[in-house]
Amino acid sequence: MAKRISMGSWAFVSDQGHGESEPIADLLASLRELGFDGVELGAHDLPTVDDRDRLKAALAGQGLEVSAFVPDLRKLHLLDARDGAGYVRGFAEACRFAVDLGIGLVCVDTVQSPAVHREDDYRDLLGRLAATWERCIGQAGDLGLRVGWRFDPDRAFNKPADIQRVLERLQQDHFGVVYDTGRAELVAVVGRGQEGKPETLAGGQLELIARLSGRIAHVQLSDSDGSRAGLPLGRGRVDLPLLVPALAKEQTPQGWWTLALEHGPDVREHAAESKAALERVLDSQGR
Repeated sequence: MAKRISMGSWAFVSDQGHGESEPIADLLASLRELGFDGVELGAHDLPTVDDRDRLKAALAGQGLEVSAFVPDLRKLHLLDARDGAGYVRGFAEACRFAVDLGIGLVCVDTVQSPAVHREDDYRDLLGRLAATWERCIGQAGDLGLRVGWRFDPDRAFNKPADIQRVLERLQQDHFGVVYDTGRAELVAVVGRGQEGKPETLAGGQLELIARLSGRIAHVQLSDSDGSRAGLPLGRGRVDLPLLVPALAKEQTPQGWWTLALEHGPDVREHAAESKAALERVLDSQGR
């Protein structure tokens, strides 16, 4: 399937949802003007039913599709609660939104920081995570949705072996990882944020991609300077020409490449710059 390029909407939204943010209609118009095929929606608060209808109309008006939905579940308790019922309810609301908008993939992360590993037994945390996510993945599957885990250096279970252990516990074919090149650099090469003995891979990101092959549900692209992710492509240390061919071999449903950039005053310039950098690599690979 031909690859299509989308842009994460969070790059147009101020940090934590406070302060100046881009109106959704202007955001979509900007993405259409820049030649994007779609948008990856992030949300702090889910739109009402009426707002959802307006959002669908705005998307159709710009000829854009939605590559995935990234709900904000940070206020919910996943690993630091014995009962995951509250998290499951929040995830169910996100799934209803995805169905209403015709979005096929809902993204999650492990919510709590890596410090939670100092506070509880690893096996208990893994069991808690697997049990709660199994319920969520089941709900999503019943609605025809897929679930993608955005592993992150600032979240628990952020070592390469952790990622593999979670995937081993959750074998559902509609569950996999969201592979973000900037975050993966911090996880596999830098070992940032890891509790205990750091774990990095001698083969870097190529080794991580190989380990996760077949379970990569979606691809996000950002650069990293070794301390943070979300930089425009070409501004950091991520070797895009090396990684794109390996990621292109993964049979991700719908075939999206999503730019996952940080919010900032130059977001349009960074979006255009990153899109051009990605297209150069794709063209060199014959798309």
